[in-house]
Amino acid sequence: MLTEFSQVESLRQVVTFLLALALGASLCLLHDGVRCFHVLWPPGRARAAVSDVLGFSLAAVATALFFMVRCSGQARLFALLGEGIGFVAWRWLISRRVMPPVVRLLKHVRAACRQIGSRLRAALARLGRKMAEIYRKTHKNSQKRLAKRRSPDV
Repeated sequence: MLTEFSQVESLRQVVTFLLALALGASLCLLHDGVRCFHVLWPPGRARAAVSDVLGFSLAAVATALFFMVRCSGQARLFALLGEGIGFVAWRWLISRRVMPPVVRLLKHVRAACRQIGSRLRAALARLGRKMAEIYRKTHKNSQKRLAKRRSPDV
């Protein structure tokens, strides 16, 4: 028969395990967000390395803070397993179904933004050429008027 203390401790461990599942799922969600960012702005080697290091560092800090708060600073195997199971469960149950359409959508958004950007760039270039042409004409006319004013009237 369990004593009251062991019942409370068992309940605390169950709650810690469930919170570790949620932490693992949220870390997988963070990973999916980084993947979406990489789809919108494809990284070079340096940017990919920096984002990987930042992602792993954030996961490590979140795990360390979780262990400090929930497990009194002790690394508990059941909490680590819960975090890993939460990550894998989110990845298999949600990310595998949700991320492919999201990635396709983001690729279409990126292509549309590029197309809009190229059209806008072309329109601004035409506008710039027109403004330069107008400036040249007005500058020529103003130079002629200035030359007439400076010339002595005969």
